[in-house]
Amino acid sequence: MNLPFNFRPPVPFIFSAATGGLLDLRSTRETVIRMAAVVKRWHTQYCSEPEQPLSFPANHRMAPEFIAACWHASVPYWIEPALASATITARAKHLLNPVPYHWKQALDEYLKNNGDDFPTRSYTDDPESIFSYLFTSGSSGAPKLVALRRAQMQAAFSSMETSLLPDRLESWLLCLPLNHIGGAAVVLRSWLNGNSIVDARMCGYDEMLAQLTGNESLTLASMVPTQLDQLLEIGKALIVHPGFKAILLGGGPSPNALIEEARSRAVPVMKSYGMTESCAHVISVPYKELGNAPFGSSGKANPGHYVQIRDAYGAVLPAGETGLLWLKGPQLINTYADAPANSPASFDADGWFCTGDYARQDSGGWVYIEMRRSDLVVSGGENINPGEVESILRSEIDGIADLVVGGLPDARWGQKLVAWIVFEGDKPDPDKLRSWLKEKMPAWMVPAEFRFPERIPRNEMGKIQREALEKLL
Repeated sequence: MNLPFNFRPPVPFIFSAATGGLLDLRSTRETVIRMAAVVKRWHTQYCSEPEQPLSFPANHRMAPEFIAACWHASVPYWIEPALASATITARAKHLLNPVPYHWKQALDEYLKNNGDDFPTRSYTDDPESIFSYLFTSGSSGAPKLVALRRAQMQAAFSSMETSLLPDRLESWLLCLPLNHIGGAAVVLRSWLNGNSIVDARMCGYDEMLAQLTGNESLTLASMVPTQLDQLLEIGKALIVHPGFKAILLGGGPSPNALIEEARSRAVPVMKSYGMTESCAHVISVPYKELGNAPFGSSGKANPGHYVQIRDAYGAVLPAGETGLLWLKGPQLINTYADAPANSPASFDADGWFCTGDYARQDSGGWVYIEMRRSDLVVSGGENINPGEVESILRSEIDGIADLVVGGLPDARWGQKLVAWIVFEGDKPDPDKLRSWLKEKMPAWMVPAEFRFPERIPRNEMGKIQREALEKLL
């Protein structure tokens, strides 16, 4: 084939995961750079303020390209959740007044006004300008609006540079929703790093498994525990190819049994801890220490970040003691974008952020997440960690498909401990189950009530929706 001297092969950016383990090349880096020019013009034309975002639907196939183009063009965005509640939509409209980005109309207008004059340069990068608006998951309360700035996202990327990223000819599996920080972080890291993405957001677990086992260029994946659990359930002995580097696991508590099962099947799992407020994970198991990380630990603080464990009065606790987890560093926000929902106690005068989670840190810097502050159950004067109860129930009771333990108001005890359990088979008698468990665990840890719903309500990231859960019988 004869080629001109100025021929440049396209550098891939997004592959769509097709059936049977195949790939479709959907866009190149040049595609995104051209899209950035169109996005920039649309924002200039229709947005009245620099921080007014463009909006785009989360389930659109071109949403990853849109996010990368917004970064390249220095344009803030808001991704509309695929299953947005009326409350979230109304709050976004009131607080942000987002301008919908209609990509076909935008391209048509651009070509009519500029011809085919697509710039290849990057736009002016103001580190304090807003990259994205995201709502927190709201798993333990009303979602809060977070404005993530470019400096925070760059810091989060730099943290990954020192630990783990794909090589330029490798790719990252995208299977998380883009209206959450986990999915957006995969897109931005890949764009800045120069590697490609395999978009599996619309795929079933069979297609995801085919990519993980058969696509040797795929070396990283970000997942929540429920996704890994499903893959282990349907997969055979191996669910990743031999050259696969790691599954970054976060977005919620990771049961020890899940980690043990993954390790027994040679699945490299890199536990992590983070949230929207920290631009995805801010604590993770360093890749070089994957094989000798203490079991149960979520890792160490990212480079340049600091951890403190404090008591309820703000005093820093010594190593090994459990208390509230406070974080500080360039990835952390310093306020929420929606002032009415802001909690003054979340931030202190020295720039520390209270995560609202209970944790402990050992003398080697390893952090162990115990539970959310809102999950603590105080019944009859006893402080009960629902996570500990869940672990015991999983180990003692056969046939559990899903499980969550929490507290409900009780006139006598203040709170009563309740277990919602989804069984694969027949449901046991609650009274007999309670009597049997009193022989296996301390009486005050045995749930006062058992409920057997058909399913546990979870959001797109697999996090439990507490308000919906409490209504289930």
